[in-house]
Amino acid sequence: MKLLFINPPVSHDCLYGQWDMSELKSTSPPIGLLSIAAYEREKKNEVMIIDAMAENLSFKQIAERVKKFMPDTVGLTAMTIQMESASRIASFIKTLYPFIKVILGGSHVTALPYETSRKYSHFDDYIIGEWEQYDRLDDLPFPAFDLIDFSKYRLSPFGTKSSHSVGLITSRGCPGKCTFCDRSVFGNKVRMHSASYVIALMDKLNREHGVSDFLFYDDLFVAHRKRLIEICYELKNRNYTWSCCARVDSVQADTLAMMKEAGCWLIEFGIESGSQKMLDFMKKGITIEKAEEAIRLTKKAGIASKGNFIIGHPGETRETLEGTLRFIRKTQLTYFQHTFFTPLPGSEAYAFADNYGIRSGSWDRYNTFAINYVPNGLTKEDLLHYSKKMWKAFYLRPRTIINQLTNIRSRDDISRLTKGAKTFVKTVWKR
Repeated sequence: MKLLFINPPVSHDCLYGQWDMSELKSTSPPIGLLSIAAYEREKKNEVMIIDAMAENLSFKQIAERVKKFMPDTVGLTAMTIQMESASRIASFIKTLYPFIKVILGGSHVTALPYETSRKYSHFDDYIIGEWEQYDRLDDLPFPAFDLIDFSKYRLSPFGTKSSHSVGLITSRGCPGKCTFCDRSVFGNKVRMHSASYVIALMDKLNREHGVSDFLFYDDLFVAHRKRLIEICYELKNRNYTWSCCARVDSVQADTLAMMKEAGCWLIEFGIESGSQKMLDFMKKGITIEKAEEAIRLTKKAGIASKGNFIIGHPGETRETLEGTLRFIRKTQLTYFQHTFFTPLPGSEAYAFADNYGIRSGSWDRYNTFAINYVPNGLTKEDLLHYSKKMWKAFYLRPRTIINQLTNIRSRDDISRLTKGAKTFVKTVWKR
């Protein structure tokens, strides 16, 4: 059987909403599709991938590739922001080649199967949840990276050390209860690749594609202490650099020292708010004090830290925004970033958001860089005002400027700083 998997395109304007992020445009290999492709290839199917997102392909260009490969089945994956695009591609294919079976999978249809099937009629079938049903992730083959052109991808310069970096997902599922997060695809049961699988995959990417810098997207990468120790033990004998995400309640001084020795240079923390009231409302299960301690320990270990925040969540007020602003002004974080709350399908907040504010915008603009939701008592202008104040409060303080300048070690560091400065001027200073 010939299988074609497509990652639908999203316009730059839709993807970045309120901000001009052209200097920091980030594209990552579609790990989900690469995993599915490898799984199907093991079953002796012929597989092709079209990453229309990364290549910025038009519908005509996609159709030309479909015609050339002429698959038996086309599988489209789609987040909410990609649904309109995915539907147009499906319609295009079914009109030209009605004999091709077109399947839709991904987070959006998994979260809203009934609504999606009613609104979009061009799909023959739907995949709810995961395509490959394995509890033991190590039984799965390595993602089929050979099916993509690495030159088409560039991760954010603020999460990587090299222009030739790769993001990896080494676990599935999360037991967290955060209200803003969609866990519909992988669920709450945590499954992890073993340390040996992770190391073998990194070595393969290094050997075959020259990759030596990695970004681990897993929320729980640091939390599984035994696996983390095993990974770090192996990595300290390799010349790799890497960054990861972590909860603030999952880092300790001894593991941070071990991570530093193994090549870790940055940890991203999902702090979300500087207001304890908002953290409790979001069901983060952390405290402001714990966040401050994690940042302090990370700095002491010689590892950079990046704080990710959300503004405009249901329950947000000027008082809670001021709390976040105070936190940002005094924090020892190396980098700061915020997004705007979006009631994503599959999240708990999707169901109750209307009780606390007004949502707006079509699905093709449903991303966290645009304002799609305004809490009661606030306006869109209020959110933009505090957004600008937070960026300025962090990046114009002497501590941050000195830290950025003293950390320049290479041309990549200079490029990172230059791009960041240009983006700051365009999105904050001139806005």
